[in-house]
Amino acid sequence: MIAHLAEKHQGLADDMVYDKREFACIVCGLVCARRETLRSHFVRKHTQHYGYSCEHCGKEFKIKGDLTTHTRLIHRESPVICDVCGKTCRNSHSLYTHQKHAHYKAKYECPLCHRRLVTQANLDQHVLTQHERKEKSVCEECGKTFFENYDLRKHMRIHTGDKPYSCTVCSRAFARHSSLSQHLLLHTGERIYVCDVCGKSFAQKAGLICHRKIHSGTLPPLPVIHIDHILKEFIKK
Repeated sequence: MIAHLAEKHQGLADDMVYDKREFACIVCGLVCARRETLRSHFVRKHTQHYGYSCEHCGKEFKIKGDLTTHTRLIHRESPVICDVCGKTCRNSHSLYTHQKHAHYKAKYECPLCHRRLVTQANLDQHVLTQHERKEKSVCEECGKTFFENYDLRKHMRIHTGDKPYSCTVCSRAFARHSSLSQHLLLHTGERIYVCDVCGKSFAQKAGLICHRKIHSGTLPPLPVIHIDHILKEFIKK
């Protein structure tokens, strides 16, 4: 039913899927910081509509960004030329990053602190979290503050030592689900994090972050890599 609403009645689905204050998924309870992140989560996890297929191998995806990542990593896109300045970029993602920072500057300015953001939604979220919310959740152990109780609960695992997420391959435990996901990438044998400067690849995001420090000058933001489909295929084996 929810999948049908998401595909056929988008406006109604928006009202059902999003909690306006916390961007919480009504199906599984996942809380996201941004509306766009929750929308992607909902489509990936709670619908069966595969609207994008790879022209090279036929593999289907629910999110266009996942198809773009798949094409870049598996089929190695050819270099793309920027139609604004003529610069040659390694792939479409590098082109997007280049144009975003070189030609399409953030134009939405916060009237309170003058920080500039790319979209109106980013600006609204910034004002809400940085300037309007007064009540904060405070960690009684170290005094660190959080806007959401959900974030405080995750933080408390640092003090309690609780590690509820265990690897099904080697039994290593983690405090965060995201840490477990990054760990599982080691078992897949794939190296999906690729340096956009020299092309060296890494199995984990942390490896790429450390590696990028050897390159001088201003570097573009880290690429967004969706790993859910990779882990899902690995778990099926």
